[in-house]
Amino acid sequence: MFLVRFGIFILTILSIGLLETFAQTNKTLRINPDDATGGTLSQYFDSVQFIPLETNKTSLFGDIHKLLITNDGGFLLSDDDTQAYCSFDSAGQFLARIDQSTYPKKTNWLLSAALAYDGDRDAMVISNPNDKEFLYLDRKGNILGHSILNGLVASMDRMPNNISFIFHFPQGNSDSVVDNVKVYKDSILSAHYLLCKIKDIDIGGSSISRKNEFYHSDNYTIFSTGKKDLSFHLFSKNGLEKSYRLLLPEAYSYPLGFDSLSSSQKAAAVNGKMKLIGSVRNIFLNDDWLFFELMSGSGYFFDGRHLMYNLKDGRLICIDHIASDSMSSFMPFHSEFGTITAVKGDYIYCYVPAFVLFEAKKEDANHLWEKNRTLKLFFETSDRKSNPVIIKMKLKQNL
Repeated sequence: MFLVRFGIFILTILSIGLLETFAQTNKTLRINPDDATGGTLSQYFDSVQFIPLETNKTSLFGDIHKLLITNDGGFLLSDDDTQAYCSFDSAGQFLARIDQSTYPKKTNWLLSAALAYDGDRDAMVISNPNDKEFLYLDRKGNILGHSILNGLVASMDRMPNNISFIFHFPQGNSDSVVDNVKVYKDSILSAHYLLCKIKDIDIGGSSISRKNEFYHSDNYTIFSTGKKDLSFHLFSKNGLEKSYRLLLPEAYSYPLGFDSLSSSQKAAAVNGKMKLIGSVRNIFLNDDWLFFELMSGSGYFFDGRHLMYNLKDGRLICIDHIASDSMSSFMPFHSEFGTITAVKGDYIYCYVPAFVLFEAKKEDANHLWEKNRTLKLFFETSDRKSNPVIIKMKLKQNL
């Protein structure tokens, strides 16, 4: 009898431990965009730096779809518009461009390729699904090596100590559901162990596309499912650390079971609801601060969608409503171009297209832009079609 009771006691303790583990790895964040506060630049940042990306015949590109920061503060970017990858140093000077003309004998693989940065080798890593390989290049575009790729890569990211996260499509079917997440120890070699099955992080039937990017923040990688439940997952080199889900007020949320409704039922359910949020993206972690962008389910841009949330105390700040002050009297934050696109150490990065800066200059009746030497030179030597300007901001410590 004692052994039975003791066994029940042990099982109870184990079950409590499992429940605690589940609670620790799955967290709901209650977010109300209407409660987000604003402020000024100097309240949240210690410095703001404008870095124009060099524009010439070779370096000119369309838009930044993914921005990666190198060990020395340089920039790697992918541009879907021109199907190119570009490399710039920390001052914005052009280093290299990889596009179809770089390797004319190869098939047009850039449409379905993915970009990552290998900090251990200070190298670009580009997946080439058509030729079934990973391509390693230095930041000047010189090929360092190849490795075999089994299947199609939807997205990938690099972690320190030669760890790569790879989301795989089954070979030859880029529209099917991803079946696993693989971890490569030293990506130049073949994969040798599996991190976790997709079902273990509850991605379920959500298909993975190039829009489901990894978001890398130093020692962490965040992956968003792109689902209407607004869930995303935090990985470290040890695997899945925590899964999050944003819970928004009713005015912003799709009804439960929305995806299973008929077309007419869906139309009725969303009729007149302009605030519905369909996904969360551009998710980055800097200490206790989580940066993210709420995407409208109807496809329109709305003011107040770029937010920063403190995981410890629940403070919610709207980046779109951070105003210029003495730190930077000319700061064109607004709802269309307030997206945080990278985080590295104490710094967060966004970018502003050249034409937006020229519009802001036109509206600047007090000529505040003249107080910034970098911007003054940019306006003197650039035009509306020039490459974007990177904005590098140092987040305040103990904010």
